[in-house]
Formats: sequence, C-alpha cells, structure tokens
Amino acid sequence: LQAETAHKCRELLCFHAVDLIVLDILLPDGDGVALCREIKQEYDAPILFLTAMGENEDIVKGLTAGGDDYLTKPYDLEVFMARVEARLRAAWPAADESAERTRVHRRDRPEPDTEGVCGAAVSGAAPEPQRQRAGAV
Repeated sequence: LQAETAHKCRELLCFHAVDLIVLDILLPDGDGVALCREIKQEYDAPILFLTAMGENEDIVKGLTAGGDDYLTKPYDLEVFMARVEARLRAAWPAADESAERTRVHRRDRPEPDTEGVCGAAVSGAAPEPQRQRAGAV
C-alpha cells in the first residue's frame, strides 16, 4: 500500500492491516510526527521514519512520538531493508507462530462515526482488514 498524504494514510489504515509503516515527516497535508502519534494510539504496527529531516532534534521528536526507527535521506537501500526486516522480526517473532494468527492490528475497532485515525468519514462497519506485507507513507 502507498499513501502520498496523511489523509490517504488514515483512509488506508481504516481498511487494511499492515505489518510496518514507513513514514515521512514532511507530508503535503500534515506533520508526520503528529500522524505517528495518532497512528500509535490506535495501531500496533511499527513505524519507521524515512525522511530528509536529519537533525538530532527531528530524530528525537520522531522517536519520542512513537516511531520505532528513524532513517535519513539519502539512505542506503541495504541498510533500509535491514531495518525493515529487524522491525518486522521484532513485531512478529517467528518463534511464536500463534502471535500472527491472534494479533489484532487495530487496538480497538471503533464504532461507526467515532473520532481517531478513521474519524467520522467512516460510516457503517469497516470490512475485515487484509494483511499487507508493509505500508508506506
């Protein structure tokens, strides 16, 4: 899945389960750090920031907002893939096969028209999420 905006990310998360979110801080319609906080309130998926914002202050903000890892651009593809794999291993331990089957992507399914990442734009019952290998914003 891919979303170019915070709005699209919220929309996709309402209907799809993801194992990992790759998130930029600089989004055309919002702040990635604020979006990270929002996502972490409702979802268990790890967030890896991939951004041009490389000052220590930016890194600390991203990690304290709930980001699980932080990589600055330009980046090495091998390093990026290694970090993605490490985050996936941490979130989905292979030793406990039942964890993947029983893990709930969304912490609490909201009732229709509630606030949060899905917000009031979602009406009626959301379809069951479909697991995707990774998500990117």
